[in-house]
Amino acid sequence: MSIITLLTDFGPGKYVAALKGVILSIDPQAKIVDIEHRVSPQGVLEGAFVLASAVKYFPFAIHVAVVDPGVGTRRRSLVMECRKGTLVGPDNGLLLPAARVLGLRRAFSIDRREYCLPEVSDTFHGRDVFAPVAAHLGLGISPSSVGSRVKNPVDLDFGVYEVSKEEVRARILFRDHFGNLVTNLPEQALPSWISFGKIVELEIEENYKLPFLTTYASRDSGEPLLTISSDGFLEIAVNRGDASEILNAEPGDDFTLKRA
Repeated sequence: MSIITLLTDFGPGKYVAALKGVILSIDPQAKIVDIEHRVSPQGVLEGAFVLASAVKYFPFAIHVAVVDPGVGTRRRSLVMECRKGTLVGPDNGLLLPAARVLGLRRAFSIDRREYCLPEVSDTFHGRDVFAPVAAHLGLGISPSSVGSRVKNPVDLDFGVYEVSKEEVRARILFRDHFGNLVTNLPEQALPSWISFGKIVELEIEENYKLPFLTTYASRDSGEPLLTISSDGFLEIAVNRGDASEILNAEPGDDFTLKRA
């Protein structure tokens, strides 16, 4: 029995149901696991981050990811063969961070239409291309059988962070559904002057002096803080509140941290 995971920006409803129906019509024994369907519409960066964060917790699985602003254009459709799993989705950078986590071996363009549905819509490759290809992979076809080798899959830039003795410059990647702002700054890159219990100055739209804490509840309700997300990245949060609203910040914003 194969494990097939799904990550999309479709939201709950008929689009996700269609993916599952296609998979089960080809492989009725497939075990389908939903990773996330609330990725921001066209949020390729967010989807890539969520996918890369999740895949390492699965046993060997086929991961279908569909956040695809370029559907119907000349962008390629890919299968990525990795040491610890297989990825299926558009060639727009969505898959590559997760492929690196899983140990990328080779990538292939989905050229052979016999593994897709008979009719392929220009606007729903998730249903007509990615889902059926994933189901056939689960039944045992080789990734190389879907098409030609791709040596230059599209990469994705999470943005550069800079760390010095006096300040840190980084970027907000996405807002989760709690309103927390997840950044591109990994915990291991934090300088020694940013440690739990310290006060840090955050410069974004305005200047804030925030405590760096281990838990949200260490701050009063409605109060902002800095912490480390469960994925190991710096997070700007508000206990029981929406940091994006309270701090007037959003994905893509750059920010600076300084000694308070």
